[in-house]
Amino acid sequence: MEYTPVSSFRRPISAVQLERHALADQPAAEVNKWHALRNLAAARQHFGLSDRDLTVLQTLLGFHPETAIGSGSPPAIVYPSNAAICERLNGMPSSTMRRHIARLVDAGIIVRRDSPNGKRYVRHHGGAKLAYGFDLTPLAARFDEFREIAEKLAHAEARCKRLRETV
Repeated sequence: MEYTPVSSFRRPISAVQLERHALADQPAAEVNKWHALRNLAAARQHFGLSDRDLTVLQTLLGFHPETAIGSGSPPAIVYPSNAAICERLNGMPSSTMRRHIARLVDAGIIVRRDSPNGKRYVRHHGGAKLAYGFDLTPLAARFDEFREIAEKLAHAEARCKRLRETV
């Protein structure tokens, strides 16, 4: 018999997702969220992401008030409702938006922090802040990886362009 861990919302959790949760919990260097998005956009084919996936990610980044993500900035957990996300996506259907978010979670770009009832919210207990929603910390943690892959793809494209000009 095999044990498959599930979230409180009955979603199966894979070993890869558990590793990504651990990676998101480790402190990462402070990174500009728009630079991280730009590098990820350049390397999106490597991660199997579409332009619409990146549009959803850009919308989620817009809900984070700071431009920096990482150790020096406040926690990068955003908790917008599905309606608020779809409104900023110019009326994208909720089912489509959820599918794109699932692809971002599967690629390890964001981490879903589920509350016990499946809602996204923040609760303040004295000085502590407990937030449930989408954690954007993996963007900061994997920034170097995104940048390296984007540079490799740019070099390969430049090489291909030089070869075409030579021929």
